[in-house]
Amino acid sequence: MSALPNWQETSSFIGPFVTSAIVDRAGGDTYAAFYFLLPLGLIALGVVCCISPAKAKIDVARCRSHRRARIVTDLADLEKEARNLYGQEERPSEKELEVAQEVRA
Repeated sequence: MSALPNWQETSSFIGPFVTSAIVDRAGGDTYAAFYFLLPLGLIALGVVCCISPAKAKIDVARCRSHRRARIVTDLADLEKEARNLYGQEERPSEKELEVAQEVRA
């Protein structure tokens, strides 16, 4: 599974086509794409300079704890659903439940 959202993958795919279209329009002058790429690079640099590493670490920690909480809640809901759907003979044994709890931890 890719860590990048789809729009980032797509922009990485489209960028070379845009650059080659600029070069083709300029009659093969490869430096023509420079005037397009330089402002994009400067904008990206400005955005990167505005990022606070301390705030980013806090946001990542929040996201991870939220994701863990959501996974635990989902597993608890699945266990409830299994208890409601299956009869006593189809329920997991105590040993299976212990193994599941160890895997979650």
